[in-house]
Amino acid sequence: MSKMLVVVFDQESQAFEASKALAELHRDGYISAFAGAIVARDAAGNVSVKDDVDEGPIGTALGMMTGAMIGLLAGPEGVLA
Repeated sequence: MSKMLVVVFDQESQAFEASKALAELHRDGYISAFAGAIVARDAAGNVSVKDDVDEGPIGTALGMMTGAMIGLLAGPEGVLA
């Protein structure tokens, strides 16, 4: 069974700290993480991927789902992008 975790942070630095913590949990065997990405939206609404790890088809699927969620959160302009 696959699960996806999406977390929203106020500051980009918090997202990088959380990503590092998840990577450590994966490395120690507490969780299995197949892919991850840090995505940011600036004040103008532009979306960019700050950090990502692609692990094959699962990573591609995760990326597509993440992009779709960002598009929905960004409104009609995000869906078109």
